[in-house]
Amino acid sequence: PWPPDGGFDHSMCMVPRFSCDTTISIVFAHDDQVGSAKNLYIQTACLYMNIFGKRFIRVQTLVLPTSTSVASLFRGSCSDAVISLMLKQAALNRLTAAWDPKKMEK
Repeated sequence: PWPPDGGFDHSMCMVPRFSCDTTISIVFAHDDQVGSAKNLYIQTACLYMNIFGKRFIRVQTLVLPTSTSVASLFRGSCSDAVISLMLKQAALNRLTAAWDPKKMEK
């Protein structure tokens, strides 16, 4: 399923192993206007194999109402999930940023 030339399709990712305690955070970004649509639809598929080699597919479809109010976006969200994602993003930004000792002195 993966291209032999090493090319990578950014709509897919491969994780070698999951446990029952594994969580994944994914950020979807949509830069275009949604127009007058009342809902947006997101569908994901996870292809996986159990320890006996049997293949499974799990498909999840999510319907999200559109909004023009930032307050309404966070009203229905899970604050634990939002904080967890923000902490992961902050840690990644800190790890990937160029280290400048002069900035650390301030």
